[in-house]
Amino acid sequence: MRTLLLLFFLTSFFSKSYAQKDADGYTVTLNKDTVFVKIILAHKSFLGFRDYNLDTLVRVINNGETKMLTPNDIQAFGYSIRSKNYDYKAKPIKEGRLYFLETKISGSNTSLYQYSIFTSGDKVSVTREKIQKDIKNILQEVNSN
Repeated sequence: MRTLLLLFFLTSFFSKSYAQKDADGYTVTLNKDTVFVKIILAHKSFLGFRDYNLDTLVRVINNGETKMLTPNDIQAFGYSIRSKNYDYKAKPIKEGRLYFLETKISGSNTSLYQYSIFTSGDKVSVTREKIQKDIKNILQEVNSN
C-alpha cells in the first residue's frame, strides 16, 4: 500500500496534469484566412502528460487530421482554455528566424510579446503583473523628465 501511495505521489509530482489536453482554437494562414481547429496542448509521456513547447511548433487537428505547423507555415494561432485566451504570432527573434510569441499586451501602436527560454525543462517567463508594473515605472520616469 505504501508503495502505491509513493508511486501515485511521484507520478502526480513529476507530471503536470491537464483537465484538457487540447483546446478549441484557430490558426491564421499566410493568406490571412482564419481556420478553426483543435490545438493540442499536451502529450502523453512516461510520467503522465507534459506540455508541448509552442514557440516553434503547434500541433492542430483539422477535419480529423493532425498537422504540425511552424511559424513559417502560419502567421498566428490561438486558443481559449478556462475562459482565458492565449494568442501567438510568428515574429523574428534570432537571426531572422521566426518563433511563435505569446501576445501579452496588444495595442493599436505597440504590442508586447513573451518569448520563453527553455533550459533543462525549466521555463523562464515574466508575469503580466510584472510587465505592467515595469511599464508603469518606465512611463513614470519618462513623464517626470
